[in-house]
Amino acid sequence: MNEIEAALILSRKPTVGAARFKQLMLENSTPIEALNEFNKAQVKKSDKAPLDIQNAMAYIQEHHATEITWLNKLDYPNKLSLISEPPPVLFYDDPKNILSQTNHNLSIGIVGSRKTSMDGQHLTEEITKLLTQQDYILVSGLAEGIDSICHKTCLNNGGKTIGVIANGIDIVYPKSNDELFREMRENACICTEFFPKAPPKSSYFPTRNRIIAGLSDIVIMIEGNEKSGALYTVKNTLKTNRLCFVPDPSNFKLRQDGLVIASELGAQKFSSIDDLLEQISKISLLV
Repeated sequence: MNEIEAALILSRKPTVGAARFKQLMLENSTPIEALNEFNKAQVKKSDKAPLDIQNAMAYIQEHHATEITWLNKLDYPNKLSLISEPPPVLFYDDPKNILSQTNHNLSIGIVGSRKTSMDGQHLTEEITKLLTQQDYILVSGLAEGIDSICHKTCLNNGGKTIGVIANGIDIVYPKSNDELFREMRENACICTEFFPKAPPKSSYFPTRNRIIAGLSDIVIMIEGNEKSGALYTVKNTLKTNRLCFVPDPSNFKLRQDGLVIASELGAQKFSSIDDLLEQISKISLLV
């Protein structure tokens, strides 16, 4: 058994959640040691790895572009390790080594509605273009709407972007983003905590959103209603004492219900794009 397989097996133990995995890795120097320590306390254990772990190992061996990291491994993103429940393992395609650059570059999450307004689309494009020019890393969820606009605009302007998905690394979802996925695999970064072959489920998206927040120093919510999944990202961002910004509803013609809620939760309003850039510029000096 190697370290990768040990990390995968440990992460799939029914009684090992993110917090328990983190504790075991802090108490032991390697995944193999952590797994052995865990197994000592178990009445039953099987030498045969579950099918999803076998599939994951086979996928990694077949697809050399896909890498895996785990909590406490040297290449695990520092910012992500600081959240309350960091993902035990991450699968990622990252030919430009963008994920590791989040350790020393300002990274900004951009989230919002799948069904975006024209004003929301234009605002996302303009903000993304200007942030890309500052060499910030942009993080989003590779969904339709705001996410896709962010990734496409960033790529079109030669920027660095990370797409966090709510399914296995081998699955394209939504299918309408097939071309964007291909370009992200070649020129950006796609990452997920879900094992290969895992289909997208509604419960996976809020879980995914905590990773977007965890990889970001700042999160910007462009627009959304009161049920928008982007609000999960806002909540997770604020929970880690990181900054979240939203457009001032009185200054922009956007879907406002979610923005009002985000503001009530503690997100800061910006009155214009220049105002947002000025605030981000001040923060960048501290990172």
